[in-house]
Amino acid sequence: MVNEAKFGISGLRGVWGETLTEDIARTHIEAYAVYLQNKGAKKVILGRDTRKSGPTIINIAIDVLTKAGFKVVDTGILPTPTLLFLQRTTPFDGSIMISASHNPPEYNGIKLFDKKAFYLDFQELAEIKSYLGKKPKEVPGGSVSENSDIDVLHVNHVVDNVDKEKIKEKKWKVVIDTINGAGYKLGPMLLEHLGCEVTVMNGEPDGNFAHMPEPLAINLQSLGDKVREVGADIGFAQDPDADRLVICDEQGKIVLEEYMLALCIKNVLSQNPGDIVTNVSTSNTSEDLVKEKGFINYRTSVGEGNVVRGIIEHNAVIGGEGSGGVIYPKINLCRDSLVGMALILELITREGKKVSEIVESLPRYEFIKTKIVFTGEIKGILEKVALEFKEGKVDLQDGIRVDFPDSSWVQLRSSNTEPIMRIWAEARDKARAEELIERANKYIS
Repeated sequence: MVNEAKFGISGLRGVWGETLTEDIARTHIEAYAVYLQNKGAKKVILGRDTRKSGPTIINIAIDVLTKAGFKVVDTGILPTPTLLFLQRTTPFDGSIMISASHNPPEYNGIKLFDKKAFYLDFQELAEIKSYLGKKPKEVPGGSVSENSDIDVLHVNHVVDNVDKEKIKEKKWKVVIDTINGAGYKLGPMLLEHLGCEVTVMNGEPDGNFAHMPEPLAINLQSLGDKVREVGADIGFAQDPDADRLVICDEQGKIVLEEYMLALCIKNVLSQNPGDIVTNVSTSNTSEDLVKEKGFINYRTSVGEGNVVRGIIEHNAVIGGEGSGGVIYPKINLCRDSLVGMALILELITREGKKVSEIVESLPRYEFIKTKIVFTGEIKGILEKVALEFKEGKVDLQDGIRVDFPDSSWVQLRSSNTEPIMRIWAEARDKARAEELIERANKYIS
């Protein structure tokens, strides 16, 4: 276990009561308040997922921000993408989301966003870090109000930007696992607005996660069982703050999380071809789809904010992260599970095929994802790995990714949110992917 919380572009993360305490939370929120005061901000919106420590951290945020003179709106429990949508459209000058996203239940976190409702860039992060230990000026006039009803604006916006009437005609039978998290309300609401017959699993927003929060196949077998039991056309699984999404086909098979993004990209490119942006850890499946259309997949470092900035820079039609995060700027410029559900329902409606058939038609790779506990220095390891794979093309944007002429690749990188190193490889066949993992592992002690 590391002895301190991780504070990076994805926010502050730590184990509640150990590496993340009330004092640590207050110190970081105070630094953010100083940052906001320096930017002339006036209004801040707050939200949280359902982790049990969430109300404590929200109360700290309210105390700090109101004393600093801000008008604060507390929306209660709601998805991260909803918070960001509301910040942009209502509008607010800043926002705080209390969530550890997909991290294990013992974690919590504080996600901080800039005036444009983007994750902090490295310069903004450095500025806030420079304020740690400082207190914001006390300013009269601060206030707090609660508004838990404006979240429906997000659902309406998503529905209005897909072919809702065609989707409604299909009356899709859908199972959704909201993991007792922030998507408990809006996930089912979206599906109902699209005319679906909805079965909800783990829909109590009590933070008692029914399984490990990361939406991976190993954690979602009960979703597959329920899809088979009720004869559903598709299943959806959200993570605790509902920015990530994984799907289950009509046979009850959990689809590799990389393919969720690929399906969304396939849908968008069929209607509006253009460039896309994905991070350096995302499967080549999505890249192949855009190359088929004659356009480019631009790669960025891992982290939602990095992908968002890449989408803006390259005027991309869609982008995301293969871990289950689709970013569709037409609807919401952040990872959004509601957008993912709507786009995939639109895809299966338009193509008139079963989920399994469409997944099977995607460019196919074998993807192996491993991770180990790691708190050491990564620089020397990366240098050795670069020498080991000198026959490949090296990308050092985030850790190291090495691409090879046979369309295989391997990557080593430290997590932004946990004390782990990820070692991933992808290839046309499993033996090649395993070989790359084995060669990379030699240099990790």
